[in-house]
Amino acid sequence: MKRILSFNVLAAMAAFAAPEELIRNGSFEEIKDGKAIGWPSARHYTYADRAGMNGTRGVAYDNSSEKDYRALLTQDVPFKHGQRYCFSVWQKTENATRPVSI
Repeated sequence: MKRILSFNVLAAMAAFAAPEELIRNGSFEEIKDGKAIGWPSARHYTYADRAGMNGTRGVAYDNSSEKDYRALLTQDVPFKHGQRYCFSVWQKTENATRPVSI
């Protein structure tokens, strides 16, 4: 069974006290050589137009393997001890046969 997951990092990791975004290219709109700047090239992922919320650019995860279904997209984020952060994500699934979580 084929599973497709698409998501956008929206107000990505913005600290309450600091208005700047801590996630680089959270909307996946900055592209260089066909890849989203600041994000890894990972197996089963594509960076695609209209894969995100409201038809914006996003990440599409497509994997039909029953054994290798886990996926990770990561970035190093400079957290400060004692600081509060807000993290939000928009995710959409199609034909998911296992639980999907962030």
